[in-house]
Amino acid sequence: MLSLCTFAQIKGIVREKDSNLPMEFVNVTLLSVSDSAFITGTTTDSLGMFIIPNTITNGIIKVSYIGCNTQFREIVPEDTLYNFFLQPNESLLKEVVVKGRTYLHTAKGIIANIASGPLAKLGNGLDVLSHLPFIINKNGNISVLGKGKPLIFINNRLVRNLSELNQINSSDIKRVEIITNPGAEYDATISAVIKIITSKPIGEGFGCLANAGLSLERNLSHYSGLNIKYRKNEFDFFCGFTI
Repeated sequence: MLSLCTFAQIKGIVREKDSNLPMEFVNVTLLSVSDSAFITGTTTDSLGMFIIPNTITNGIIKVSYIGCNTQFREIVPEDTLYNFFLQPNESLLKEVVVKGRTYLHTAKGIIANIASGPLAKLGNGLDVLSHLPFIINKNGNISVLGKGKPLIFINNRLVRNLSELNQINSSDIKRVEIITNPGAEYDATISAVIKIITSKPIGEGFGCLANAGLSLERNLSHYSGLNIKYRKNEFDFFCGFTI
C-alpha cells in the first residue's frame, strides 16, 4: 500500500526562474522511459501547481512553455513535490517578451489570443497549436490532454486534413479556442474541439503543399507528405499522402 500511495500521483510547481513567480498554463506531460511515448499529462493552474495521476514506477516528466527551455526529469520515488524553474530561451523568440494575458478561461476551455503576441511569430498554424496549453503535437498529429483527437475548425469550417494547418501563417491567426468540454451542439463522441479564427479569409483555388520534418525529444522521428487541395465557396476537395 505504501508503494501504491507513493506513485498514485505526481505533484509539482512551475516557476519562472528570474522572478520566481508561478507560471500558469504550462504543459506537464508524463512520458515512457523506453520510447518517450506519451502516457498522460495536464497543465499548471494559476498557482503554478500541477497534479498528474500515475500508476507507473518510472517515467519522465516533461515541462514545456512557449519561449522557455523545455525541461525533462525522471520520476524519483523520494520526491513528493517536483519544483521546476523555467528559463526563457532568447533564441526561440528574439525581440518578443512572453508576458501579458495571452490566455482566457471560459466555461468550456480556454481562448488563446494569438494576434500581436509572441505566438504570432512562430511560423504556421501547426506551430501555434504545438505551443498551446492542453495540446500535444506528436509528429504532426494533434491531440488534447486527457481528451484524445479533437475536431479542428478553421473559421467554422471543419479541417479534414491537418496539412491545412501548415498553410496558415501564424501572423494571420486572430485567436484559438480550445474547447475541452464540448456542448450539446457536438456529437456525444466528441471530447474536444479546437477552433482557429483568422484575421482574414483563407484564399480559394488550387493549392499544393509538400512538407517534411524531424522531431527530437529523446528519440529522433520524421515525417513527410504531399497534399493537393481545391476550394471554392463551400466546396473543398483534398487529396494527399503522408509517410
